[in-house]
Amino acid sequence: MAERVALLVGTRKGLFVLDGDAKRESWEVRGPLCDGWPIHDAIYDKASGAIYAGGGSNWYGPAVWRSDDLGASWSHSSEGITYGDDGEKVTTIWSLATGLGGAMYAGVEPAGLFRSADGGQTWADLTGDMSTTWVASLALSGSTLYAGTTAYGLESGGGVLTTPIR
Repeated sequence: MAERVALLVGTRKGLFVLDGDAKRESWEVRGPLCDGWPIHDAIYDKASGAIYAGGGSNWYGPAVWRSDDLGASWSHSSEGITYGDDGEKVTTIWSLATGLGGAMYAGVEPAGLFRSADGGQTWADLTGDMSTTWVASLALSGSTLYAGTTAYGLESGGGVLTTPIR
């Protein structure tokens, strides 16, 4: 079986997938995908084989998109990506990460962190006491999740982000 290289590119016009051969000499571009929504981050989950893309629309709000067939078809969900009726409105997804046991994390604006245990279908707020502009990047090392924010970094041992890293 021939090796394949895929580059996921999020843009304000949607997600693009650049498919290349193993030597990266020949490329095919697919997109825009995700119905043309602005996409800020896209990841491939080796465990499930899914591609996830996170972004937001001025009209529809935030969403995490999922493709189980390497981008041929997509579904999206924002169920649970909210601070409640009285809280600030979540405007977009800035970063995504997959974790242990199939967990998935989404960093959002305004500052927050959400977790999904069902492949991105539903989400729960893990934000805790976060006072910054947004979660710009996420990284998992072992059981520790690191969140890069626009003000400082935070870490979590699997729960609410509370430990500042300066």
